[in-house]
Amino acid sequence: MFDKPLKFTCVSDTKILDSGPRVGHQIYKFQTKKKRVYHVHIEEYENKVFVVKYHLKIHENRKDRFKIIINDGNANQVIGTVLAITLTIWRANNYSSFAFIGVYKISLPEYRHKRESPDTARTQRFTIYQRLVASSFGKEAFLHSADTERNAYIMVSTKNPDTLNFLQRIVDMFGSIYNDFTELSS
Repeated sequence: MFDKPLKFTCVSDTKILDSGPRVGHQIYKFQTKKKRVYHVHIEEYENKVFVVKYHLKIHENRKDRFKIIINDGNANQVIGTVLAITLTIWRANNYSSFAFIGVYKISLPEYRHKRESPDTARTQRFTIYQRLVASSFGKEAFLHSADTERNAYIMVSTKNPDTLNFLQRIVDMFGSIYNDFTELSS
């Protein structure tokens, strides 16, 4: 399904010591054959819950950096590498659970994509995450949950006791922090 993942490295691993539910932030980077550098942000929340998001390095200083999609023809390799990073984290601690937020895409003149609005249900990214993540991570290891209204795909490790209750705790935690799950992508 995916091309071989690209070589990636962790370039930052920060612990967050304030009183909120977010406890860490890691940044991984990798480079495509077309010399585009991607940053993968892994936000860690309480109870080993990780939100995975990525962007091109050239968009690092843009507030909307996670909403930009380009058409280089290597989406399988980029997403495959992001999923390989996710798998690396899970192998280090198989109690880890993950959330992918399929934010709406914006259009930049140089990429010429159809724009989606903030209230789009089942965005392109969400549809891709739902299909690829579900087929890449087995149901033995994770309880999979797709929230089409919020464009959120959540995988709860089955190592956690009472996975359905744990899933609800994750949804409630994000609901109490953010008005809208798309805020997780800013």
